[in-house]
Amino acid sequence: MSKSYTGRVLRVDLSSSRVWTEEPEKQDPHFYRRYWGGSCLGTYYLLRELEPGVEPLGPDNVLVFAASVVSGAKAPGLARYAVVAKSPLTGGIGEALAEGHWGPMLKRAGFDAIVVQGGGGEPRLPVDS
Repeated sequence: MSKSYTGRVLRVDLSSSRVWTEEPEKQDPHFYRRYWGGSCLGTYYLLRELEPGVEPLGPDNVLVFAASVVSGAKAPGLARYAVVAKSPLTGGIGEALAEGHWGPMLKRAGFDAIVVQGGGGEPRLPVDS
């Protein structure tokens, strides 16, 4: 990986069962200079897409998994990623930071972040045929 980002964000809409890829740098060449990754990238999507008063546990909330800008670099302590959404506890932006294989594997898969939106309806169990 020659850069510290892949340039692609995976979007998942559970309401419509739609999955697509965005390339934010194509709309704004300075995108990754402003929103490096991790918490910054997650917060960008929350502020851009959430309407005021959205219910934190409702289908209109957005859940973002974003790898750090240095995630995947060959150095110890750089395998960080963030999970960002509207917090049901505070009503503000909630984030969790973690370290492990998940962030580098997200980058290796070719994405800087995964943005999940919508509601999936009732959970369905697989049925044996």
